[in-house]
This record gives sequence, structure tokens and C-alpha cells, in this order.
Amino acid sequence: MYYDDDADLSLLDGKTVAIIGFGSQGHAHAQNLQDSGVKVVVGLREDLDLRVGYRLNDVEEKQQPVLRREEDVVFASLDYDPLPTVDATFTVSRRDEHDGDLLLRSADNFRLRAGTVLLPSLELVTEVTYSDIDDPLAGFTQSIWRWRETLQGSPTRKLMFWATLGQSYYDSTGTVAIERRSRFDLRTTWSATPFLSFTGDWSYGEDDRQQTLAQRYSVFWAPGPKLSATFSYQDTESDDLRETSVPFVGPRRDVSSLGASVNYRLNPRLVPYANFSRSRFDQAGAEEMVNTSLRFGFNLFF
Repeated sequence: MYYDDDADLSLLDGKTVAIIGFGSQGHAHAQNLQDSGVKVVVGLREDLDLRVGYRLNDVEEKQQPVLRREEDVVFASLDYDPLPTVDATFTVSRRDEHDGDLLLRSADNFRLRAGTVLLPSLELVTEVTYSDIDDPLAGFTQSIWRWRETLQGSPTRKLMFWATLGQSYYDSTGTVAIERRSRFDLRTTWSATPFLSFTGDWSYGEDDRQQTLAQRYSVFWAPGPKLSATFSYQDTESDDLRETSVPFVGPRRDVSSLGASVNYRLNPRLVPYANFSRSRFDQAGAEEMVNTSLRFGFNLFF
């Protein structure tokens, strides 16, 4: 882990730093360098960029019934940057899973992503995807439309945020009954110091079956190059919108948990750790359940 005092900006005096590409990462790095007084230029493609690929995975599942699952993935991606502040990517892929001549699952996917830099520290990303899935093993077919808008920015060097609004539509046969799903997510990260940061996540989701409201807060603390710790709290409330006659099962559920994780790097190859968590599950019409766990161990790096 490195801190401000470990960097010597004088090495860049009189020099120009080139950033190749101006997506979410390229934009963030260029902005940080410019805020530090470094002269920055950005390099973009002049023409379209086309990528085509193929991937084969061969997996044997040991559980019963034993399946030798092969996955064939063919994909193509087309990138286009019409303006320095606009980039677009169109991706097509097909994935087949089969056991010999037996088709287990197939999926055709189409994805369009467009990013627009609204301000030097503010970007809007639009994503539209379509998936056509055939799963004869599970007995259903499904077509899915997904639309998502993400606004991400960094008002200051220490504060970042992401806000995402998404909507999904399903046309299914078989056992899948959900027809729509909407979701809103908001995340903020504040790096108070190089060794202390705070993160907050909030989300609300709704579909034909339930409504869910979730929140999560975490603190990351690294007082030195060897010791680091993370403390978190999260809570999820959900309301089941379906009518049920199952006894002792109510429509409202509340799950909350506290967690802490500590790591200490004894040397570059040995890192002991300790994790603590305490979870509470509360559902209307049922007895509250509490689960507490404590784990110790170490990680070896070779």
C-alpha cells in the first residue's frame, strides 16, 4: 500500500502523460493526474475497432446425475468513439452448453453500451441488453430485455458516487413467472484519508413477487502497510407480494448483519486474518433466528 508521501511528482515535471482510451477508468485517471498538476493528453481510436473470439470450457459435474458439460462461446464486439466525450460498444454472443449431442442450455445475447461524458467529472452510461434463453433441461424458454442508466461522478478527489436505474422485462414459458423487475441503486465512497474510507450502498427493487429495500455501510481502515480492517453493517427488508397459505410464513422478512474482518501482513507471503459476523433473520409469523460466527486463518502467497 502506498501513500501520498511515497509519490514524487517532480519526476513528471515538464512531461506529458498520455492516457490511451477515455472510458470510465481512463477518464478517472486522467482527471486525477490533471488535478495533481500534470499535463495530460488523451489518445482515441480514429476508426471502428472489431474483436471476434471463441471460448471452449469442458467441465465434468460430479453430482448425480453426472454430466459432462461443454460450453461453446462465440462472441463479437464493435467499439466506436464518434466524439472524444462519447464511446459506444455493441456486443453479440452465443453460448451453448451440451453433454455430447444433448443440448442442456443455449443463450443468445446482444448488448449495446454508450457512455457520454457530461462534465469533466460526470459520466452517463446507458446499457440495453437482450437475451434469448432455451433451457430444455429445466423445461423453460425465456426472452429478457434489460435497460439500465448509470450516472457516475467524482465531485471531489475524495468523493465518488454511482446511481443506477434499471428495468427488466421477461417473456417466459415453463416455471419462470416473473414478468418485470425494476431496481434503483445508489453508492457513495468517501476516502477521508489515504488509510480511511467510508462506503454506503442503498438499493430498492421490485418485481411481480416482492419488494426489497437494502442498505449497507462499511468502513475500511489501514493504519499502516501491514494492518487493515473492514467493518460493515447491512440490512435487507422484503415484502412478499404473493398470497400464500403456507403456515408460519409471513409476507415481511428482515435480515441484518454486522461484520468485521482484520488482516495483518507478517511478510509478503503470510497474511493471518480474523473474521467475525453476527446475523439476524426475522420473518413475520416465525421465530427470530440469530447466527454468530468467528473464523481465524491465514493466507499463503507463492
